[in-house]
Amino acid sequence: MPEPKVVDRDGFVINCLEAPLDVDIKDGGRVVVLNTKNLPLVGEVGFGADLVQIDGHSMCSPGFSCDS
Repeated sequence: MPEPKVVDRDGFVINCLEAPLDVDIKDGGRVVVLNTKNLPLVGEVGFGADLVQIDGHSMCSPGFSCDS
């Protein structure tokens, strides 16, 4: 079986835990937003996602959006 090449994953895979943070609040949490800049596949498929990690004793309200 051939070994996978990292270059073949460009634009299809992102490690959200190692991606640059979009929001970092001290003692609150961190957010990484998937967009066409860090994952070009998002633009082709038409979806989006956020990775939200909150610290203890913090809260995060739900967010909703839609395209018109």
